Amino acid sequence: MSYQIEKFLTEFLNKKNMTLTEFSKKMEVTHVYVSNIKNGKKTASKKFVENLIRKFPECAKKEEELIAMLEKDKKIEKLKKLEKQRRETIGKSEELDRISRLNKRERVQLDEVMNSAAYFFNDNSISDEDKKRLHDSLQELFFDAKMKNKRK
Repeated sequence: MSYQIEKFLTEFLNKKNMTLTEFSKKMEVTHVYVSNIKNGKKTASKKFVENLIRKFPECAKKEEELIAMLEKDKKIEKLKKLEKQRRETIGKSEELDRISRLNKRERVQLDEVMNSAAYFFNDNSISDEDKKRLHDSLQELFFDAKMKNKRK
C-alpha cells in the first residue's frame, strides 16, 4: 500500500523539474521530511498540503483532491499501524507460548541469557528496532540450542 500524496509529489516534482532540496527550501520544511513523504515512509500532514497550495498556486486547483488523498493516506497509515500491532501481538503470543512450555531450569537459563545482554538494551544510541531484533534473535538462538540439545 503506497500513499497517494507520495505519488502526487513524485509527479509534481518531475513536472516542475525540481529536486527535493529545492522543493523543501521553497516549502520551508526539512529535506528529510519531504524525502520521507516521497519515499512513503511518512504521510504528509494537513499543514504540509496547505503549505503546498500556498507556495504553489497551481496546486490550488487540486485542493479538494489533495485533501481527499491526505485522508486516504491517513487511513492507509492507520491500517499499517494496526497490521504492525497485530503482527507484534501474534509474535508475543507465540513467544509466550514457547516460554510457557519451558521447565523451571530452562526458564532460568533463558533469563540468564537475556540478562547477560541487558547492558545492550540500556544503550540509548541503539534503536528500539535493533534492540527488538537482538532480543528476538537471542530467544531464537536459545530455543534452537534447546531443540538441538534435545535431539542428542
